[in-house]
Amino acid sequence: PSYILNRRQKVGRPIPLKKWIHSSYGEEYYRNIVNSKEMISDIFGFDFVTYALNNPNPYDRSLWMVLSLSIWIEEFKISV
Repeated sequence: PSYILNRRQKVGRPIPLKKWIHSSYGEEYYRNIVNSKEMISDIFGFDFVTYALNNPNPYDRSLWMVLSLSIWIEEFKISV
């Protein structure tokens, strides 16, 4: 409906990634995904997973962005 398409404020649903990391597969699983991509470490120049996990904001999207980028790199066989 137009009242939804034209509304000014749209609300996204944040994901509790840090909670997932600490409860589902575990931190090491996600760390392996990110750290296995040389391109990620070349871009950021440090251990991004540790940085993101130490961020006090539980809904910080930076780790989600890097995980998505890592999976995209793998899926499409991107290399430097």
